[in-house]
Amino acid sequence: MLTNPKVIGLTGGIASGKSLVAAMFAELGAAVIDADAIAREVLRSPEVAEKLRKSWGHETFHDGRPDRARIARIAFGDPAKLKELTAWVHPPTLREMRAQLDRALEDRGVPLIVIDAPLLIEADVAPWCDALLFVDAADPLRLARARADRGWSDDEVIRREAAQASLAEKRARASVVLDNNGSAEDSRAAVARLFRQWVSDSSSTAASCRAQSTARSGCPSGGEKNG
Repeated sequence: MLTNPKVIGLTGGIASGKSLVAAMFAELGAAVIDADAIAREVLRSPEVAEKLRKSWGHETFHDGRPDRARIARIAFGDPAKLKELTAWVHPPTLREMRAQLDRALEDRGVPLIVIDAPLLIEADVAPWCDALLFVDAADPLRLARARADRGWSDDEVIRREAAQASLAEKRARASVVLDNNGSAEDSRAAVARLFRQWVSDSSSTAASCRAQSTARSGCPSGGEKNG
């Protein structure tokens, strides 16, 4: 009897390196569900773009497409606007994430599934996961990365993180903490160890289920997953 691959949710602070860690898992063969990429496509969809144009005006568009930087400045500066934007974007984003997850769970060639979602806990995606991995980086390093890679001020990072679960809560909910304060080589080695462990755990579960085929309770079957 085959078993589903494990589903790992990435969590951590802004600019902690979650996307880099997700890319490292992908290099090893994991299927990665990128919530940010999905949300960008949802924002560009005709339905959401029309709501944005009607409610927020044409100034939120650039060259005919939603201006994500301007939209973010408005949303994170006004709780009511953020709530409105969330109501437009999150439901279709979550539906697509779930669809991608279900397809990956049915793909016997996928050894591990990683969900990279900034609002993993807040959007109630955590119950879909077998384990949560907290990507840890010190505040000064995260702020420096946000300035260098995204052009965000320290105040911008603080404003955005205020709309998320606290770092303490994210860390407390995590099964594993990955230290991303060192070199990329150090993080890559840690990711490789976790990949081998989680893939091995899935294989061990499958072997155990085959050995106990007459006692199926507790043995995962295709399609079973929280959520």
